[in-house]
Amino acid sequence: MRARGFAIAGVLLAALAILGLAPRFIDWNSRCDQLAGRLERVLGRELRIEGVVAVAFLPRPTIILRQVTIGNLAGAVSPALAVLPEVEMRFSLASLLSGRLALTHLRLVNPELRLETLADGQANWHFTKKREGGPAPEAGLGGIVSGLRQTDGLAIEEVIIDEGRLSYQRAHGPSFGVEGLSGTLELSPSGIVRLKGTSLLAGRAVLFTGEAGPWGETTPLTLTLSPAGEAGELHLAGQVSGAGGERHFSGKVTAKSPALGNLVAGLPALPWQLQGTLLATPVALDLPAVTFDLAGQQMSGSVRLGWGPQPMVDIRMAANHLDLDGPAKGPVIPSTLAQNHDFPAPPPVEARSWLPAALPKALAASVDLSVEALRWQGGLWRSLRLNAALSNGEITINQARGQLPGQTEAALFGFLALEEGRPAFDGSIEASSDDLRGLLSWLKLDLAAVPPDRLRRARLAAQLKAVGTEVTLADAHLQVDGAHIETSLTARLGERPRLEGVVAVDAWNADAYRSQAQPPVQPPSEPAPGRKAEEPLPPPAPPWFVGWDGALRLHLGRLIYEGQVADAVDLDASWEDQLFKLRSLAVGNLAGGQGRIYGEIAGLGGPKFQLHGVHYALSSAHPLPWLRLAGLADYFDPERLGAMVLSGVVDGDTAHLTLESRTELGGAVVTAAGVIEDLGPSARLHLALEGSHASFSDFLKLLAVDRGWPVGGGSLASRLDGDLQNLTFQDLRLKAGPIALAGQISLHSAGKPTLEAVLTADALPIDLFFAEPPVRRPGAMTKAEAAPSAMAAPRPAVHQESLTVHWSRDPLNLAWLQRFDAKLRLSAQALLWQRWRVEAPALELSLADGQMILTSLTGRLFGGTLGLSGGLSSQGRVAVEGAVQNAQLQQALLAVADLQFVQGLGDLSLRLDSSGQSWAEWMGRLAGSGQLAIRQGVIKGFDLAAVVAKAKALDSPAGLLALLQAGISGGATKVNRLSSGFSLRDGILEAKDLALEADGGGAKGAIEINLPAYVMDAHADFSLADLPDLPPLVMRLSGPLDSPRRVLDINPLQSWLASRALGKAPKGKDLLKGVLQLR
Repeated sequence: MRARGFAIAGVLLAALAILGLAPRFIDWNSRCDQLAGRLERVLGRELRIEGVVAVAFLPRPTIILRQVTIGNLAGAVSPALAVLPEVEMRFSLASLLSGRLALTHLRLVNPELRLETLADGQANWHFTKKREGGPAPEAGLGGIVSGLRQTDGLAIEEVIIDEGRLSYQRAHGPSFGVEGLSGTLELSPSGIVRLKGTSLLAGRAVLFTGEAGPWGETTPLTLTLSPAGEAGELHLAGQVSGAGGERHFSGKVTAKSPALGNLVAGLPALPWQLQGTLLATPVALDLPAVTFDLAGQQMSGSVRLGWGPQPMVDIRMAANHLDLDGPAKGPVIPSTLAQNHDFPAPPPVEARSWLPAALPKALAASVDLSVEALRWQGGLWRSLRLNAALSNGEITINQARGQLPGQTEAALFGFLALEEGRPAFDGSIEASSDDLRGLLSWLKLDLAAVPPDRLRRARLAAQLKAVGTEVTLADAHLQVDGAHIETSLTARLGERPRLEGVVAVDAWNADAYRSQAQPPVQPPSEPAPGRKAEEPLPPPAPPWFVGWDGALRLHLGRLIYEGQVADAVDLDASWEDQLFKLRSLAVGNLAGGQGRIYGEIAGLGGPKFQLHGVHYALSSAHPLPWLRLAGLADYFDPERLGAMVLSGVVDGDTAHLTLESRTELGGAVVTAAGVIEDLGPSARLHLALEGSHASFSDFLKLLAVDRGWPVGGGSLASRLDGDLQNLTFQDLRLKAGPIALAGQISLHSAGKPTLEAVLTADALPIDLFFAEPPVRRPGAMTKAEAAPSAMAAPRPAVHQESLTVHWSRDPLNLAWLQRFDAKLRLSAQALLWQRWRVEAPALELSLADGQMILTSLTGRLFGGTLGLSGGLSSQGRVAVEGAVQNAQLQQALLAVADLQFVQGLGDLSLRLDSSGQSWAEWMGRLAGSGQLAIRQGVIKGFDLAAVVAKAKALDSPAGLLALLQAGISGGATKVNRLSSGFSLRDGILEAKDLALEADGGGAKGAIEINLPAYVMDAHADFSLADLPDLPPLVMRLSGPLDSPRRVLDINPLQSWLASRALGKAPKGKDLLKGVLQLR
């Protein structure tokens, strides 16, 4: 027995060894044709094996075929039923040993299965040959199952598909398919079929389970689909009954999802459910009563699909009221199938369009949807209706209209098709709103800055076209309030959108859409919770134009902005990848002028941008309004402006920007050329400036300065260097008629503006730079007169005179002293002030905190030396201290009442101060003191020696007349010394110690000058040499400062003559007549 057991074991081991090793020694590839022929006889189809064949008997009999193609039925669309890269077949070993072929496991790797129903009703997946004269094999799922179970000699128990593609084509009908198909199909001996798997449907990963059978006249069937990883499902439950062409499915369909937005992007995330009865036949699918529940609100209607010779779809749904903003009251959504079943991993979803190349021309469809009232996003929509039909591969939108928030009505009509898989729409749109603000507010636009009487009404009519991602709004007519706008817009959507438009506006009042109210002052913002105050703020959002491209041509017939009216405004520009191309920005009429800008800007919106040939030009025959816009009108005489022309070009990047500009105004030409580095707050300028005018006096008149400037042209040249806070005009050369000025000027604007200048000049008439006070015209009496006793009597003190109009009462504008600080050093050939000329002056001046300090002014005045200092404050305080030594009086041309120093040397020292806000106040408060000394001088207009000679021969009234004639009829007097101190108080100058030493005698006198009243009163009592007994000859000067009267007082002489009994003293008026006759 034991020997027999060992023998049997040995035979079994040998048999196993043979089964395990024998296949390795057989060339199965050489038997591919035999194997293919065997399978062809089993399947009844042509079969090709073009790949490697592998066979194994242990542990389970397995055959692996590669590159297998199964042929299709004659008359089918596709030549192959299936293309199978790899087929794995496992058989039952016990069945093989018993002589029966039992295929228990069929695995298809990456198969492409092309199912098709032919025109004669044959199903290409049924592998039993059609009997002559017999009925066609059963179509549908039952036919597939029977084909798998009852193929000659095969009994398949399980089919596994890995990453396959399944398509179905019905004769004369549309085709559809699924990709990424992975799953199992189990066929039990009892006839029950169970399937489970995953696939891609319309570009989305879907899980599915189903069960059918056992197969008979009435077969139960259930099918459930669910999106992978999401809650929600589609569930079919019912039965298949009938036979042949009468076979049909009847049951119920239910679809659920927690968020409508998961189904259609952009719709709210509200739960929904669809329920209805379903009747499906070989040629139609009908849902006669379907209910759509959205967050507890329902739409009802019907759905019918037919796929006979003329496939059709008909959908009709209606609802009275839908509230998409209300609380969700939808159905309870079941858990995903993946939580209840063990599925293979869903296939990866590729981002590609699921649309076909074109809409099927054989399909007819119609859709009719209506909602009486819809609340969404806080707005109420009314009378919504969509009616559309598909015919001959094109959808006609017969009606798409509704009432939107803001009393807005909108309607859409057109045709929709697919062109190479891209949606294509051609139609029209109309809209009108009687409360545009309401519509824009519903769109969450902030209208706080727009006045409440604007954005009230709008009308729109346009042609709308769309192909794929390109949308065109053509021939659009838009009316907003009172503005009429015609436009055509094209938008190309995608990763980088592009918008192109042509817009024409008749008139737009931008000021009417700007609120006049000032925004409230916001308190300093507190750091956000969780943020430390010292933490940096997040970077600002990118500009609106970053991330998309565009082109715009705009015409504005009239634009009103900031109170200015611009006519014929034209813009032609485009931007692409941060390159802004400004082909033209032109204004036909703005404040009487025309302007244009064109060029390119690269890197716009980035940290650095580049200008490429940005040109600008502006011209105006009447530039005063432009100067008002620039705030410069007050600096020019409007009657002398003439034409204005501005032009220039800018090029470069923010680190190195080149500039060339030219300005013409009122005959003046100014050019600037150079470089601007590091454009921004810390920019540095390197510019060459030049300017010229044919007549500098005309240029000053252009600036409303009429000083009688010397004749001649004017020019300016300088090099401007520095940053915006520190500018220096180097190599400054200014020529104004015969005047030349050169040097350097620096401007510092950090903190309080500061000016520093070092200048040289030739003869500089500084009086041309200061306003002249009005001067009273001189009186008519300018020659000396001999006054009678009544006229020669002492007159009231000059300080009792009233203030004249000689000094202006207009307030002086001294506020400019507070606006900036300054330092000035000036050297020149001469400084000119009216008839005063300071030779070789050197001036140092400073201005700080509203206080101007004249540190020193030195030079030569009238041949003598000058030293002067002083100060002026913005409050009107003024002080002067100075001295002149060894002045040559013949150069000074000192003259009063026909008396003039024609020779001599003089010294003058003074110290003055005053305060006030006008010339009149300065003169009225002038105070100080001084000293005057003259030596070796000659006075022309009075001959004291001749008077002495006549006085010695004085013995009659005729002699008195001769003496007077000698005193007032000319001649000259040599002055050895003249000196006097003086003081000022309240504008009154008093000199009480006037002393004169001259050939022929001497004099004592006093002077009083009322500067506010611009009058004087002086007298000199002359003592004649060698005539000690003769009374003094008194000379008086009185009247206006610029034309006083000179009078000789004869009363003492008359009395002296009478006491000497030289004759009857003549009366004063007779004596005066005699003197005049002598003259």
